[in-house]
Amino acid sequence: MKTGGEAFVLTDSAASRIRDATATWGSLKLGFSEPDHLIGVTGAGERMDSMYDTGRAELKGHVLSQVDEYGASGIWYRARPELHECYAWLMRTGSAIPAEVFRNLIVDGWRQPAAEAATPVITHVRGVDREWAAWSVSRDRAAPAMITILRPPGADPLAGLPPAWPLDDMRSAVVAVVGAGSIGSAAANALAMYGAGTIILLDDDRLLWHNLSRHQGSRADVGRYKVDAVAEAIASRWPGTATEPLRLNVISDADKIRPLFDQCQAIVCAADGVSPRRVVSHLARRARKTAVLACVLLDGAVGEVLRLRPWPGHGCLLCQRQQLIDQGSIDPEPDLDLGYGTGGRHRPMTAVGSDLAMVGQLAAKVVVATLLEESGHYDQVITAEYAITGLRRDVSAAPPFDVETGQVRWLPAAPQRDGCPTCGAP
Repeated sequence: MKTGGEAFVLTDSAASRIRDATATWGSLKLGFSEPDHLIGVTGAGERMDSMYDTGRAELKGHVLSQVDEYGASGIWYRARPELHECYAWLMRTGSAIPAEVFRNLIVDGWRQPAAEAATPVITHVRGVDREWAAWSVSRDRAAPAMITILRPPGADPLAGLPPAWPLDDMRSAVVAVVGAGSIGSAAANALAMYGAGTIILLDDDRLLWHNLSRHQGSRADVGRYKVDAVAEAIASRWPGTATEPLRLNVISDADKIRPLFDQCQAIVCAADGVSPRRVVSHLARRARKTAVLACVLLDGAVGEVLRLRPWPGHGCLLCQRQQLIDQGSIDPEPDLDLGYGTGGRHRPMTAVGSDLAMVGQLAAKVVVATLLEESGHYDQVITAEYAITGLRRDVSAAPPFDVETGQVRWLPAAPQRDGCPTCGAP
């Protein structure tokens, strides 16, 4: 096997075999993906004893699972800490060290490389931050190679975030996402990436071919319920987040959704249309839960993220819209009832997929900031309640929608209106 420029993928079970070995060296069971210059390590033995190929199941879904031949063609050594300190410098500089220096920095069991080819080698040091290193070792030099550990299927990739990120607090969060379309699917994926413990997905719509240009789903999901496609994608990428996909309509199934909101700490509404947003605003207020509404307005010229907190003095969606009218602006919400791509030549599409994803991700950030603020993480506080972001410049837009492309304008909450049936409800 030629080596040079490859990367090593060490399966978790093979790493455990090496870590727990009583010997100071042994053989490796390797496979090689030529197009990716990738060496897979699925098994390890002690000295010349038999190897245990325990890691093949961990390659499920990985490019190395397509490699048929795994053989005894590598070596592992227990090494001195100085070697791994040297490894870090060599990786930064792209340098190699003489084979004799490398040999002096392993604990025991040196095996002479073959004359005709370099040998793939992994070194291990117990009790240090840089536990693993990989090498291409010939008779005259040892060149460093990239190495990473492949955790088993179902392992949480976010587990290494603490203490920099309050994952435990996020894992206790339950968030409902109403609408699993373009914005909602992006918001749900972002919430999972933040570490949300449970996401309840609510939508009775199916993913159609024309949705793919703006949705987080793929061609394989066409025809499926959107909630099922999004839930499956989250489960495969972020297994620490539980999902509950429910094929419910927020209007016709309001009686079923009302008790679900009681279980949540926050609600994201990314549903299309005026009525669903107003229903979510009303139900969330009745449940005394924060709702974050996300959409695009003015033919996709601006994105809107509106946080509705069930606090005294903070108005609901209708209060916010009435404030815009009172200030001489416009009520942009009726446009939400127009279908994608409807209208004349000036209205071919409301927004492109990346803009919609950005709005969904901002909505997720507002939800996460709210949850962490409630948990005492005040470095996450967002002091304003209403964000308008420019997606495309619209010179005819009235304030506060007259934002430049890329600009985010933050505004305070609208006050409660006297006699508001939502805010004044007991």
